[in-house]
Amino acid sequence: MFFGFFIHSVRMLLVFLGLTGLMSSCGRSKQKVDIGVGSTMSSGTLDVSDPNCKKAACPKVEFQLVNDSNKDLSQETLTGSVGVDVNWKFQVKSEATSGRIRIALIEAPIWLTSAAGAEPGSIVASGKPTETATNASFVVLARDIGRCKAMEKVTKSCADVKTPFEAYDKLFNIKFSITGN
Repeated sequence: MFFGFFIHSVRMLLVFLGLTGLMSSCGRSKQKVDIGVGSTMSSGTLDVSDPNCKKAACPKVEFQLVNDSNKDLSQETLTGSVGVDVNWKFQVKSEATSGRIRIALIEAPIWLTSAAGAEPGSIVASGKPTETATNASFVVLARDIGRCKAMEKVTKSCADVKTPFEAYDKLFNIKFSITGN
């Protein structure tokens, strides 16, 4: 049992490192990146009640990440200018109970920070860009907290972004571009 968990953890670490290497080699500008901006799923409290989730039985749900205009972020490129504050809002779009899916900024330029949004399952990423960037991106981790809490024996680790949960996690690579003044 422990060996299986160890192998799973090593695999998730290798996937994360592979994504990091891929992101740094794909035409990105020289943006300095901060790994692990947040240590928890900061988009609201973890008191998620979904009537479809019971201990050891919780169906998987499909979801996507959208901006404040309800546009799918896998199809959008966020924009900003050097020296001008950005305020990008993201939220989960799903058929599941509001807040069941939580998101966290896990890999981003050093100038970009995040805070919990007004709605459960949302965050606001903000900051003042320090240099231009084209074809750049950052990573948002989305986790089905409701399902994790129903299925895992130790539920407090469900909120820890450093603990990978392949069965509940989905990584979003968000594209952005920063122009000069």
